[in-house]
Amino acid sequence: MPTYTFQDTETGEVFDKILKISEKDDFLKSNPNLKSLVTGINIVAGVGGMKTDSGWKENLSRIAEAHPTSALADR
Repeated sequence: MPTYTFQDTETGEVFDKILKISEKDDFLKSNPNLKSLVTGINIVAGVGGMKTDSGWKENLSRIAEAHPTSALADR
């Protein structure tokens, strides 16, 4: 579920609320003193590379053997 940022127009308070997309409009209708704020997109990314176990490496070597002219076989 997305996190929405709202501002209370009476107090100026800014807060976040987790709502279903379908719930946002109803929430704003029932709280006329609130307005939705547009904020930046949060992008979450991992650190480091993909770790592979021996079973995956074995599969890759079988694929490389079956396709000797592929880029995988060149590794």
